[in-house]
Amino acid sequence: MKFGVMIFQGGFTYPQIKELWLMSERLGFDSVWAYDHFSQLGDCLEGWTLISSLAPLSENIRFGLLVACNSYRHPPLLAKMASTLDIVSNGRLEFGLGAGDAPKEYEGYGYPFPRASIRIEQLDESLTIIKKMWTEVRPSYKGKYYSIKEVRSGPRPIQKPHPPIWIGSLSGKRLISTVAAKHADVYNIRAFNFDDYIRKMEIFKNSCERVGRSFDEVEKTIHVDFVIARNRSNLEDKLARYAKFKGRSVDECKKRIIYGTPDTCSETVKEYSDLGVQGLILCFQPNKRIEDLQLFSEVIQQIA
Repeated sequence: MKFGVMIFQGGFTYPQIKELWLMSERLGFDSVWAYDHFSQLGDCLEGWTLISSLAPLSENIRFGLLVACNSYRHPPLLAKMASTLDIVSNGRLEFGLGAGDAPKEYEGYGYPFPRASIRIEQLDESLTIIKKMWTEVRPSYKGKYYSIKEVRSGPRPIQKPHPPIWIGSLSGKRLISTVAAKHADVYNIRAFNFDDYIRKMEIFKNSCERVGRSFDEVEKTIHVDFVIARNRSNLEDKLARYAKFKGRSVDECKKRIIYGTPDTCSETVKEYSDLGVQGLILCFQPNKRIEDLQLFSEVIQQIA
């Protein structure tokens, strides 16, 4: 199984984010991520600018946005941005994209917020254009929402045929899972527990069948909240603080996260692996500290 860290950049300063980014590489994580929000989760640094500044500081760890919002950047521009960053990072970019789902943020920044089915149709067209720009010479495409015409798209990404495409979804519903079945190299969902993961994968398996794609061809990953502590007494204290941060009861939080000591967290991760999860991304929110990464690195060592 591969492991990543998603830094929720709102609530951290740039020096703190840089430390977390570099520490993730030193501790053996496979990937490090930021999110693509402008204000929905509070004041924060813009995602593409942030990862572009951090990528040259690391050497081996892969990185991306989990996931970029399709609505915020015109698809041909986004393709060019991603190509550039893949070249700058010597082929380490993981390209995450989603349909977007932050209506107050759209409204605040002046973006139209069409219904979900239209945003997902736009995502489908966007990915078609982006893949063409990454793999074809002078590609053209005319869709309902976007078009390109004999565009000069070079230089193309280092990674061939292109950077891995991650499609992200919180809901895992049929429409977005169908786009993932068509385009994704990696499908990333929010998994609250084992049953939630199984349910969402059944939907995805049906979507793969509809579009004629092998379910096994797409890498399955999840992003999860976590609470980890060295011992049981510290764990109870951290769970109480996490519950307060989330505004939920401790019992409710336990149903939605991975929690425990390194040993018990390892058991949970192994169960996810047995269910077919191939990658796990930790949501590193402002209530977390470097110590939490260090403790979870022990889980990585046990799984490896």
